[in-house]
Amino acid sequence: MSHSSEEETDISDSELEEYTEECYKSLMDGGIKVELSDGVYRCWYCQGRKKRDYKYKELLQHCSSFGSKNVKQKGRHLALVRYMEEQFKANGSMSKSTTEAIEAPVGHDRTELFVWPWAGIVANIPVEKKDGRYIGKSGSNLRDKLAAQDFNPVRVTPKWNYKGHSGFAVVEFNRDWPGFHNAMMFEKAFESNQKGKRDYFAAKHIGDELFGWVARDEDFHSNSIVGEHLRKTDLKSISEIEAEDKRKDTKLVTNLANVIEVKNMRLKEIECKYNETLMSLSEWMSQKDKMHKAYNEEITKMQQNARSQLEKILEDHEHINKQIELQSKELVQREKELEKREARNEDERRKLDSEKKMKKIDARQALELEVERMRGAIQVIRHMGEDGDLELKKKRNALQQDLAEKEQDLEDLESLSQALIIKERKSNDEVQQARKELINGLTGQSSRATIGIKRMGDLDRILAGHPFKIIRGSDKEEEIIDEDDEKLKNLKKELGDEVYSAVTIALMETNEYNPRGRISDRFVHSFELLVLSV
Repeated sequence: MSHSSEEETDISDSELEEYTEECYKSLMDGGIKVELSDGVYRCWYCQGRKKRDYKYKELLQHCSSFGSKNVKQKGRHLALVRYMEEQFKANGSMSKSTTEAIEAPVGHDRTELFVWPWAGIVANIPVEKKDGRYIGKSGSNLRDKLAAQDFNPVRVTPKWNYKGHSGFAVVEFNRDWPGFHNAMMFEKAFESNQKGKRDYFAAKHIGDELFGWVARDEDFHSNSIVGEHLRKTDLKSISEIEAEDKRKDTKLVTNLANVIEVKNMRLKEIECKYNETLMSLSEWMSQKDKMHKAYNEEITKMQQNARSQLEKILEDHEHINKQIELQSKELVQREKELEKREARNEDERRKLDSEKKMKKIDARQALELEVERMRGAIQVIRHMGEDGDLELKKKRNALQQDLAEKEQDLEDLESLSQALIIKERKSNDEVQQARKELINGLTGQSSRATIGIKRMGDLDRILAGHPFKIIRGSDKEEEIIDEDDEKLKNLKKELGDEVYSAVTIALMETNEYNPRGRISDRFVHSFELLVLSV
């Protein structure tokens, strides 16, 4: 017969069983999550392997075939097999007859004691002696054979002692009634082949075939390696298990009822909180809608007010512009009137000044002549002597009195002349001040305005001298540009007609508006009509 590898011969059976039980309890406590998703499970003990996720049968095969000198690794995998078969048996390959047996068995002695969890014993397992010890096949090999007969064992544990393999193995089944059914079918299958417990102990020559039976109280208390293993479990009767199941069911129902009641209370609390939250949310949404509506209304109102204010500002601006334009036109008109008035006043002033000068000269000369004449007469009278001549004396007194009056008239005439000169200067100063204020008021206006300030004769001084000539008209003399002036001719020749025209215009403006200094100056100008100056 074939035998297991040497790796298993050095493994202590007691150490393996103890560590396997510890790992199984750890799995039952939920410390490790084996099921990842529906039908997919993970072996958490194979950290270094690429493949760690398996289907149900693949994971059982992986764990059952795992062999290692490391007791802990082997124990972990055996515990995982037991855990998988107990917790996820629905994904396994249980027979139809097994899955249907979910109720307590009928027809069995309900007081008979069985090893719990359900267990079977396999005897007369073939072994051979090697290097002074007995060796045999692994438990997984026997488990696969029993599984192939639909006995669905959870685990098969060969029993070893100091001599090696004892030829016995303990078969573990699921802890439920289907597990009990599988155990009884296991026993009946061996009994039908006359390989049951009685047959094993009654046979004189057992041969090399396997014997098997369900473990009961007699096996539990036996003084053997199998009994030592079974005493790590428990003994229970069918009635005890049923009572325990009933207690568990009652406790489970009670717990579930309590859980349901707690859940219902919690659900009511959640519903109350939900309703409160819903009401608060509804109220909050209502307030939000009102605030949003009020905000929109306020924004609309502010926009309307802003639009109205903007329209009013634009209207006021337009009105102010019209007023400024009107005032500008009035200023221009006043400027024209002032110009005309100034021109007329200038002509009249000149005429009046001339007449006054002439009259003053004539009056003064006449007065001076009269004063000299009277002084001469008085002097003659003095030379003639008065000598008691009363008539002559009266004439002299009269002449002296007239002389004094004439001298006073001469002084008055001189004072009047000075007063007129002062008044003329004052009048000129007032006109120039008004002109300056008008120019200052129009300075800085937009370049698009029709009324503005222009510098008359504003041109670089590229010419020196006085390129003018005087022509005599019917009533007055007039100054015009002297086109024969050498500098003007050279300018026209060198720079062209446009520059010549600009220079002559600037010279005429300078000569017209500031003939004394002949320098550029600022004047009020209508860019649509005429050049006006104050």
